Amino acid sequence: MEKINEKQIKRAFKDVKINTTSEMILKAYEKDKNNSSVMATPKIKNRHAFRWGGLSLTSALVLAGSAVGIYFIVQNNLPYSTVVIESQSDQAAFELFTGVSLLSDDDLSASLLKAYIGGNSNEDSGLLDESEFTSVVENYHQNFNAYQALLNKGADVHYSVNEGTYTGQHGSYAHKMTIENSYYFYYNYNFGSSETGGSGNAYQGELHIDESTTYEIGFNMQENAYTHRHEVAMQIQYGADSALKIAYATTPNRYSYQFAYMENDVETKSVDVEIKMRKGNYKLDVETSENGNAYQYEIYASTRNTYLMKYQIGQSGYSGTITYTISGSNVTYTERQTQYTITKQIQ
Repeated sequence: MEKINEKQIKRAFKDVKINTTSEMILKAYEKDKNNSSVMATPKIKNRHAFRWGGLSLTSALVLAGSAVGIYFIVQNNLPYSTVVIESQSDQAAFELFTGVSLLSDDDLSASLLKAYIGGNSNEDSGLLDESEFTSVVENYHQNFNAYQALLNKGADVHYSVNEGTYTGQHGSYAHKMTIENSYYFYYNYNFGSSETGGSGNAYQGELHIDESTTYEIGFNMQENAYTHRHEVAMQIQYGADSALKIAYATTPNRYSYQFAYMENDVETKSVDVEIKMRKGNYKLDVETSENGNAYQYEIYASTRNTYLMKYQIGQSGYSGTITYTISGSNVTYTERQTQYTITKQIQ
């Protein structure tokens, strides 16, 4: 196998392509078929808050008037293929499992990120300083458990569905989905059916984490006219004015999820995830954005309990490689070039 050149990887991180609507995605796809070069485009986020009780979709878009899952593609020499979730029920279980993992990881009552602020103080030397290294690690580690679950499990979320009559806090339901033997989703829609009739319909349910924790769920089912796939868009209401929106975007051979935290209908943070696999090993492409600060990561296992993380701060900021090793309840992050090191506890 050709040896990976670190400089090539750093340059590759700057070749990022981001789209936010099905029309833009399809146009870009058609262009790429006739043009092998990938040009970087500015990041565009066209998100309008959707009410959790009345989500709406069109056949052309996964989400109309709201967030379409943004994806970014890092060009590199690793022949990973995107993980595809085929069934509607598999996708719903995955979205809920991942969404709850993100909510569990985050301290939702406070600022989630020690943000990187201002320009590149070490731009002349080309090296990030220790505070910037800390910001890269803090931003990643706040969702560490969710990312590790995806690196270990991919999209293989275990669940079972039972039919009956179930009474929750907010209504009665005909279906109960048990996810990872840990929590329960009550709802009335029959996943995998043709109930949508080609147009999006909104449904409601509730997710029980334990005896004292219940989240209201809004979800919308839609058949994508271009891919003929049934899409699932969800919103987990975790507070009176707080929600986690989960959007799924698909183009030919490209699939991604976006998790957007909302406070009073204003997005406070987003996490975009694309899962890929090669010979049984998973890799994540992750992009996060909060308070105007963007980070990109590419993570995959190196050896047992050791992972390689390619990172970039912003669209034109620092890029490099971090190795992190898990030992017991701790994880140690080491920047390869500067040898900065941080040890964090796994919650």
